[in-house]
Amino acid sequence: MAVNIPIDAHILSLIVFNKPQPSSWNFNYVKQVIGATSEYWNRKAGLCFSMNSCTMEKPVKLPGDAAYVDEGLFNFIKLKYKSQNGRVSLMLVNRFKESFIYGLSDEANVVCSIIYSNLVTEACKALCHELGHLLNLPDNEFVRNTIKMQNLMYEGIHGMEIDAAQIDMARSSTLAKKFGAYGLNCPLK
Repeated sequence: MAVNIPIDAHILSLIVFNKPQPSSWNFNYVKQVIGATSEYWNRKAGLCFSMNSCTMEKPVKLPGDAAYVDEGLFNFIKLKYKSQNGRVSLMLVNRFKESFIYGLSDEANVVCSIIYSNLVTEACKALCHELGHLLNLPDNEFVRNTIKMQNLMYEGIHGMEIDAAQIDMARSSTLAKKFGAYGLNCPLK
């Protein structure tokens, strides 16, 4: 049995030069990604994530007619889609300005964002990594060795392993504690 942490998903499309850009995300795909992410965290740490809501938001006009989200614009949009009652606020975008960034998160505000990937496994890795940050897990240092690169918290979307210390840290995080103790049911669907 596991702690169940709710996610409010926000599918975002941007207005660029006064034209809405369609989002690649859809409800069923979001449900699939969150389901795979929940299965991972449940298997590894007894933590589940469930989709509390999924909203196709009105197109957002970013400052300066920005065509992509970057770290500065993430700070702008996270204020619009704040966490409600401590639930995870997940913003789903087509892509970030920097091609090497797959996701961004703000632990203090329980907000994260990931980019679209047509592969569920890649989107799941990105979401697992960003949720790791919301569960107090820092990025691993840039030590280029096979073991570090296989860890979930190595920057990028390389591995999916977490160690016992990371599991303990995630389980004792403010976010995990907010939504209960071990022994709660985990709705995976």
